[in-house]
Formats: sequence, C-alpha cells, structure tokens
Amino acid sequence: MSELQASYDPVLGASALASFASVAPSSAAVLSGKSLREGLLASLWTAELLAASAGLVPWIQIPGQGRGVAVIGAAREKIDQAPESVRTIYLSLHGSARQAQSHARASSPVSVADQRLLDAHAIGDIGDFGVTAIVLTVIGVAAICATAWFAKGVVEQIVTTHGDDLRATYAADTAAKLAMAQIAAGQPVDPSVWTTLSGVAKREEKDALLAPGLLIGGGVVAVAVAGFAIWKGVHA
Repeated sequence: MSELQASYDPVLGASALASFASVAPSSAAVLSGKSLREGLLASLWTAELLAASAGLVPWIQIPGQGRGVAVIGAAREKIDQAPESVRTIYLSLHGSARQAQSHARASSPVSVADQRLLDAHAIGDIGDFGVTAIVLTVIGVAAICATAWFAKGVVEQIVTTHGDDLRATYAADTAAKLAMAQIAAGQPVDPSVWTTLSGVAKREEKDALLAPGLLIGGGVVAVAVAGFAIWKGVHA
C-alpha cells in the first residue's frame, strides 16, 4: 500500500465546507485548491464519524482530545452492513466529494465581477497549515481528495469545480450530523434526513468501481497517511 503523509486543518476544513452551502445552483464554484481539499476532507471525516456512531468502525480514545477514528474511509468495505439510512448518507458523502474532486480544474484568477470566490482566506496566505492541523490516515475516496491539490504551488492555485457537487457535499454533511445526533439519542434516523440523498448514494455505489484511482486490476489503490482524525463536538 502506498503511503504519503499530509496534514489536515479541521478549522479551515469546517470553514471551507460551510462555504459550499453558498454556491448558487448549477453554477461554477471558484475557490483555492487547499480549501477544496480541506472542505472535502471535512465531509469525509464526518462520514467516518457517522460510521463509528453506527458501530461499523471502532472509536479510539485520544488523550486530551476525546474520541476519534483511526482511518478515514475504513467503513467503506463494511457499509453494506449498515442500516439503509447510514449507508445512504455515507455513500452520498463519498459520491459528492469524489465528483467535486473529479470535476475540479486549475483556473486562472478571476475578478469578483466575473465569478464569486468562495474563499474567505487570502490566497497568498494559504501555503502553510495552521496550528490546528492534525494528521489523517486516509484510504479510497478520502485518499484521492487528500492527495489532490496538495503539492506546493498547486494548493495555492485557484480552482473551479461544479457548484452542485459542493452543495451536495454540504447537504450530505448536514444530514450526517443530524443522523449522529439521533443515533446518540437512541432514536432511528428520520427518513426526511436521508431519503433525498438516495440518488447520489446509488450512483456512488454503482460508479465507484469504475472510478480512476480506486480500482486497478481488481485491487484497491489506497494512499495512507499516518495519524488520527479527532472527533470534536459532533453532538453539539
């Protein structure tokens, strides 16, 4: 298994993911490569926390940090064992993130009058990760998102992707957090939380086998990054 170490900034990730909600429907989204990467990783982190809440993967206790999960993407091979609600939300998070990544292209800077830049962060200041950075272990879809736009000089570029993919990512992330709260309260996940995501989930379940970089010659290509994802306040 190939390995590559990379940091992830959960603060930037949460900020970038929140910005996905402001994309106009059926429009192009323009943002920094780093913010795209961090926002997509934030959504995939949520997916794995949902899987842990449903008992698919184990929680680990990180001293001084609370509960976390060891590998982002590990639940994918067990997702068929999950309740339909959890399976649908998990696959929709993977599907929307993979689509946003596959549609992303490096873009030349544009004026605010031409297109709205999603980033609230100055492009000149995004070369380094913040003091909140942690290290993730990622496989499968998460590995693709973690390694894309990572090289210095690339994360600092402006990129364009499909706005609908970012909106879908934000919607699925929101659904996952609602589902986790209901699971923690011992309640079934309300169908209104997840049924609208069925189309994205079914497409991901069907298309993932053909996704470039996921399967080559029948073997999963997994890029791993040593470390942990820290769980913070998902029930807040």
